[in-house]
Amino acid sequence: MEIMPLDAWILRKIGAFGCILTRGDLLCYQLAKLRETIDYVQLRSPFYSRLLSNFSAESLEDLSQISKLPFTTAEDISRDSRQFVTLPPHEISRIVTLHSSGTTGRSKRFYFTKEDLDLTLDFFGNGMSILVKPGQRVLILLPGEKPDSVGDLLARGLARIGVESFVHGPVQDVQSAVEEIIARHIDCLVGIPTQVLSLARSNAGKAIPRGMIKSVLLSTDYIPSAIISALTHVWDCLVFKHYGTTEMGLGGAVECSMRDGYHLREADLLFEIVDPDTGQPLNDGETGEIVFTTLTRQGMPLIRYRTGDLSRNYS
Repeated sequence: MEIMPLDAWILRKIGAFGCILTRGDLLCYQLAKLRETIDYVQLRSPFYSRLLSNFSAESLEDLSQISKLPFTTAEDISRDSRQFVTLPPHEISRIVTLHSSGTTGRSKRFYFTKEDLDLTLDFFGNGMSILVKPGQRVLILLPGEKPDSVGDLLARGLARIGVESFVHGPVQDVQSAVEEIIARHIDCLVGIPTQVLSLARSNAGKAIPRGMIKSVLLSTDYIPSAIISALTHVWDCLVFKHYGTTEMGLGGAVECSMRDGYHLREADLLFEIVDPDTGQPLNDGETGEIVFTTLTRQGMPLIRYRTGDLSRNYS
């Protein structure tokens, strides 16, 4: 049986023996990491020191008991994100500010150490190995002008697996993007769904030979099936989806070659699906809110963070 790249990556991360990733091995690892994270934030995070003051990590006997823990919300972080930081400033490598869409809302800031960013690089490299192989070329149509921005991290992750990439940035000029695709003999595109669709449907985009682009990874926004169908038709390529947020360290889940649902970044993140109204856990197949807990982050761990995004879980 062929093992998927992300399964192999998780096997290495959790230190499991054998060639098959079992649910039992993963759950044992996640429970141990969850306990470690709770102990860590209780000692180092002013926010969690207060919130979890009467909670013992050892009282968690299995992951189903995670619902004993309170949620963390965007509003908690907006009030004072520094209350979540667990390390001194000199150990923080990057701070990302997410601005509120409202006129009076406060911004959220997220803090990452070099080690936290390395975790993302590792996930990006292994996740992209599903789409591209050494010797192929990727054009990144995402922000990447700043060090440790999503485009920069993706390019560095690709370099780890021997894949050459070029950070073009978001598509602002279709003609220049098309010219770069053709001039650099690009095999794979990574970009924002609507922008990549506009590129494919534009008059300039017709200059891209059918079959030249072998694969496309769409990210950062909702991905309708109509966009996937359109790109497949125009370019005769495989289209993959990625899900991630700044809060979870940019990378969260990606499709495998079957393209029938996401493979989660389960070595670094613990995901739940809960009822958006009651907060209670939902059964497989039921649509609810995505909640995650970081298991390996050092600079700003998060416990049961409510994303506001909706999805379903399938075992």
